[in-house]
Amino acid sequence: MSEQETPQFLHPLAAAEPTEEAGVYLCNAFAVAEELVNEAVFGEDWEANLRVVKLLQDAGLPGEHITEMFDDCRDGCRHACLRIIEYVADALLDEAGDEDIAAQAD
Repeated sequence: MSEQETPQFLHPLAAAEPTEEAGVYLCNAFAVAEELVNEAVFGEDWEANLRVVKLLQDAGLPGEHITEMFDDCRDGCRHACLRIIEYVADALLDEAGDEDIAAQAD
């Protein structure tokens, strides 16, 4: 994958770097979260939408607030998109940590 094909992200902490193997990228939680949020908010992927909503609910956000953030994001509010990405990145890290702890316990 060439540098021109390197993904561009909205979140300033999102990063994807090519590895030595062609076409393989290492991504941080913000990059993964941004991709998931874009699929959920702007795409037609209902699984992504449900996952993001569940992650936001688990973070303690009320349903009305989640709906407002999605609507604001769709209306072009970058701040709302960044907030959703940050919540989701944090939740993804928590999930990864829980899985790591479970794997270490086995």
